[in-house]
Amino acid sequence: MSDFDLDALLAGAVDDYNQQTLPQIRPVGSGRARATATHRKRVHTAIMSAVALVVVAVPVGVYAASDHNHNGPPVVGSSRSASPAPSESPSAAPSSAPPTLAAITQQELSNATLSLPSWSDGNGCPSGTVKLHNGQFGGGNVPASQLLKAASVDLDRDGSADAVAIFICHGGDPGLEMAVAFHRAPDGSIQTLGKVVTGIYTIADVRAGDAGTVQLQVSDLAGSDGAAATGQVKQWRTYEWDGTRFNQTAGSTSFTVAVPALTVTLSDLTFEAPVNGKRTGTMTVTLRNGGTTTISNASVVYELTVGTVTAPTCDQVVADLPFSGQCAVQPIAAGATATVTFTMIDDQGAAASPGSTPLQETGENLVQIRVGDQKLATQPPLGKVILK
Repeated sequence: MSDFDLDALLAGAVDDYNQQTLPQIRPVGSGRARATATHRKRVHTAIMSAVALVVVAVPVGVYAASDHNHNGPPVVGSSRSASPAPSESPSAAPSSAPPTLAAITQQELSNATLSLPSWSDGNGCPSGTVKLHNGQFGGGNVPASQLLKAASVDLDRDGSADAVAIFICHGGDPGLEMAVAFHRAPDGSIQTLGKVVTGIYTIADVRAGDAGTVQLQVSDLAGSDGAAATGQVKQWRTYEWDGTRFNQTAGSTSFTVAVPALTVTLSDLTFEAPVNGKRTGTMTVTLRNGGTTTISNASVVYELTVGTVTAPTCDQVVADLPFSGQCAVQPIAAGATATVTFTMIDDQGAAASPGSTPLQETGENLVQIRVGDQKLATQPPLGKVILK
């Protein structure tokens, strides 16, 4: 209802009152006047109530009779409804990164109380709770043991450096070595994650790898003499922590390799008759590639103690063994043959009588064929030492 319609309704009610009610009013005394005033006030209140009912009823009736598309009834009063102010959602609290814990260092491990797992080959080596002093532990009723080296690496990728340490137990020949991983707990203590690798007794070095991995230099050392030191195969292998245990992710998985296409033969080591009190001897290693692809990473490792090797010039294998070395072999094409000939001088056997002796019986002597960082699973037998 518009304001104009409401004014008209009120005006009509006032006219009816003037025509019907006002003529009946007579002048009276003051009491009568008060009664009349009271009556008029009641009539005015009734009229206004009736008008209010009409104002409300008319729009509602119109709404009920119209096609209102299921909208709510119109709101009487202001046509502009106040929309609530959008409430601001609380901003999410910024996530805080876990605190960075102090790295575990070799110095700290050297004087710590640690929990060590059992060794790959017991031999009574100390395990469980051990107390290190300057890197040493054990002794007495158990073999003396020590911490050799440690490397810091974030194994679980939590932003704090863990550690992998190499321990040695002098309970055999050679000693047993074990790589153990440690983690810094939130309270600052050192917790043991576990052994990095099992079944390997010689671990020469450790270093951090990429993306939380650790690299170990392992070998198949099987003794403490010169031939064992020369013939050991060293490999860098990469390991990764999966939350439960370590898994190897890179590097060779075996110290030996079978290459059926590669045939290797050794000649006898033959010394000529003495000249100026010295004998010159030669021995040839022949490698034949019977396969269909080139073999490009073969080498010959040797330890020869029956004389001094003068040729070829090869890389020394063991620092304090000048009669050992590793000689790279030129790439061997499919169907081709390569040779490595050793020339030696012997100034000790000049007076020896001519004859022959198995090379293996003349001291620590070794000839070993490798492909890459693996040795052939089947090695060629050593020949004889022949003196002319």
